[in-house]
Amino acid sequence: MVGTAGATSEWGGDPMSETVDGTPPLDTEPAVEAFVRAQADNVHDPCSMAIGLNVGLAEMGLIRHVAASHVGERWAVEVTVRLTSPGCQYFFSFQEQLQAHLLAHPQIARADVTWDHTLDWTPEDMADTAKHRIAERMRRLPTERNAVRQLRKASSTNQRALAP
Repeated sequence: MVGTAGATSEWGGDPMSETVDGTPPLDTEPAVEAFVRAQADNVHDPCSMAIGLNVGLAEMGLIRHVAASHVGERWAVEVTVRLTSPGCQYFFSFQEQLQAHLLAHPQIARADVTWDHTLDWTPEDMADTAKHRIAERMRRLPTERNAVRQLRKASSTNQRALAP
């Protein structure tokens, strides 16, 4: 969402409607769901990080389901995360990070993050922006690796030339 005069807060909402501590007010279920998905994108997939990108869980298509219910004046949130493969070891890291991000909001009383055992994720589930960023990075990787090899080779050649 775009705010007054085109300004956007870090959570993506209208900065004029933030609470005193700078967090967005969560007054509807769609607002809670949008907040959860935005926070999920602050938890980065380690496989994307291995190629030098920070692709968040929502952008990766790993958020299966979000549900919010009132707990007094606050919200209880349930998030179901899916994994990219049966061998993925990162669920507990995802769970811990996402819960911490969500519980930092004063209007969220509880955040339950569970794992969907279905294992039906494919790269097609990623957001188009993530697919594009990953494809661009993969296209550039061979060139960058080649440049690093050439620098190492030049460095070792220079060291040998300087050796007594």
